[in-house]
Amino acid sequence: MKRSWQLLAVVPLLAGTTMFAAQAPDEKAIEEKLASVVPSERQYAWQRKHDVYAFIHFGPNTFTGREWGTGKEDPCVFNPTGLDTRQWAKALKSADMTMAVLTVKHHDGFCLWPSRYTGQSVKNSPWKEGKGDVVREFVDAVRAEGMEIGIYLSPADLFQIENATGYYGDGSTYVDTVVPTDPASFKSDPTKTRRTPAQGLGANVTYACKADSYNRYFLNQLYELLTEYGPVAEVWFDGATPKSKGGQKYAYAAWYELIRRLQPQAVIFGKGPDVRWAGNENGLARETEWSVVGLDRPEAEFQWPDMTDRILGDRATLAKAVVLHWYPAEANVSILPGWFYHDDRNMKSAERLMSLYERSVGHNASFILNVPPDKRGLFTDAEVAILKAFGELRQNRYGTNLATGVTVTASSSLPDHSPSDALDGKYETYWEAATKSNADGPVTLEITLPRQVTYRRIVLQEQIKRGQRVEAFTIEAEQPDGTWQKLVEATTIGYKRIVTMPETSAPHLRVRFDRYRVAPTIAEVELFY
Repeated sequence: MKRSWQLLAVVPLLAGTTMFAAQAPDEKAIEEKLASVVPSERQYAWQRKHDVYAFIHFGPNTFTGREWGTGKEDPCVFNPTGLDTRQWAKALKSADMTMAVLTVKHHDGFCLWPSRYTGQSVKNSPWKEGKGDVVREFVDAVRAEGMEIGIYLSPADLFQIENATGYYGDGSTYVDTVVPTDPASFKSDPTKTRRTPAQGLGANVTYACKADSYNRYFLNQLYELLTEYGPVAEVWFDGATPKSKGGQKYAYAAWYELIRRLQPQAVIFGKGPDVRWAGNENGLARETEWSVVGLDRPEAEFQWPDMTDRILGDRATLAKAVVLHWYPAEANVSILPGWFYHDDRNMKSAERLMSLYERSVGHNASFILNVPPDKRGLFTDAEVAILKAFGELRQNRYGTNLATGVTVTASSSLPDHSPSDALDGKYETYWEAATKSNADGPVTLEITLPRQVTYRRIVLQEQIKRGQRVEAFTIEAEQPDGTWQKLVEATTIGYKRIVTMPETSAPHLRVRFDRYRVAPTIAEVELFY
């Protein structure tokens, strides 16, 4: 699969905005390039598995009442009295979540596992007399419920800044380094390794690079997490920098390479090339959300900044790009006003979460919901109840597809991708219209229901292995006199689009594709009340 196109090499006329406008390159060739950008195998697998999943913020901030720590916290502050990760996992499963991402190290630098490379961790806390490992308990509990694992490892580290012997911005030079590095010779001889795992992830794997002290520290922590806790589906890199020191730079390229070597199936979120932030912390995707975006330089040189523009993938924006890249959105929000637990006030209701689901997952993004444990190390009763209600509400609303046993026709189709493939309940099969020509009329997909049903929501999915193509569409219902009445119109579809429309029982429904790239490709259409 090709998820990026370097326009400088493929279409020289797209090298810059001025040249693009002045030379007017062939519209068909442009559309083909835009439609040909598709997800990598890891991105595709991630998007197919994970639409709703959990964020869990837990650490010293839970006990100090802060959102961002200072790095000066005594490890003794971390002392949950009843930590039960099994309770977390069961509550998340009740919401039909598929993954949980834990803040294994937030900006304060405290580690929820007994890292070999710092004392600022659970091993110097009173919890379980320093013998505990939150990450171990977390991954075991979450996997027992059939969910996958994500890890949030903060690049920022205030402990390493504030500590007199900290590595962050210590002025060290980049020298030959081998990971996993022997802790005893971490600075004196960073090419000396410790024992690697004998089997499983990271078995006999070492990684050589050049690194300064802090990047060596970070790489070794990544190595611990990616070799000792089983498969990881998502590595979450936060772009926040509460404080810096000494001009410290992050060796992102080395981080990415290590992740790819140890866990090639894991997507990298945020400050990385696989999944991007939707641009807000309100759990909302854009009305027009593109997974195909433009980069202003080759991927290897790109810094992956937050993308907050209102529209990212329209033709005018992409015409300015050097590279086209598949970069789907993740929308994040907390069930509480803060990311860490403080109290239960102003908790979002199940109905509110449902609205956010429809405006994130339903707008071509994934939805990651933060649910923070309290000082006991437990989700509160209110959190547990709302998670269960959210899962039940989604099941009640989207558990029964009303578009079954239907008759489907289309204005055109490719020979092996008939209209019925869009309503067969199988995402891997899809309908694709024939390539348009100047003489073609509107592209439509018409659905005739076999019985009278009342519906008000339609779910459409493009087959993203064929790219993201639809730019605008209209849903219409046939009236008794044979005319078509517009119910609703929208823009992009992508992996999933949920559209709410006026309640109707019309037996004959039509999707009219008003603007698209090359030809529409639809994997699934479903109807719900």
